[in-house]
Amino acid sequence: ILEKNYKEEQIKALLTTYYLKLKDSIISNYNVKESLDMDNKIIIEEIYSKNSLHEVIEFLIDKFLNISRYVASNSKGQGIKRIVKYVESKYYRDLKLEDLAEIFNYNSSYLGKLFKDTTGQNFNTYLDNVRIEQAKKLLLEDKLKVYEVCEKVGYNNIDYFYYKFKKYVGISPLSYKKRYKEWRTALKINEN
Repeated sequence: ILEKNYKEEQIKALLTTYYLKLKDSIISNYNVKESLDMDNKIIIEEIYSKNSLHEVIEFLIDKFLNISRYVASNSKGQGIKRIVKYVESKYYRDLKLEDLAEIFNYNSSYLGKLFKDTTGQNFNTYLDNVRIEQAKKLLLEDKLKVYEVCEKVGYNNIDYFYYKFKKYVGISPLSYKKRYKEWRTALKINEN
């Protein structure tokens, strides 16, 4: 701005444009409501009423600090919702909290604490629950063998899968599959 020797009006117009573009981006990306003291007309009038570039910059810094505080206080749950949605759709992959922290721009320790505070479960427990629920659904399909279900839900080791399944369901995957088959057979007999 200084190198191009802009006049005061040009600088104010440029800063106003930058402010409005950034504000619109924040509103759309963070689902921030317009009621955040961000009325465009008022902002523009404020910018143009300032007597110096320093006053304009101080005003805009103050506005963005307020927006940042609002976004920070209201987006923690949104970030975890996005991560939960990601886990629920990619549960079959080799998911690690450290990788998710990198993908979603969090410190992994902070993400672990935030995840537990928001969901009530640590990340690994949550992931196990999602995988086991999917495994239960897949086991009810006669077509798949237990080792195939194990692989489809993201476990690389069949023994580990058996251990986790029994821990969360109370019985082995094979017993679960057999019980469902017996229940379905009994239901058919009762219908006839």
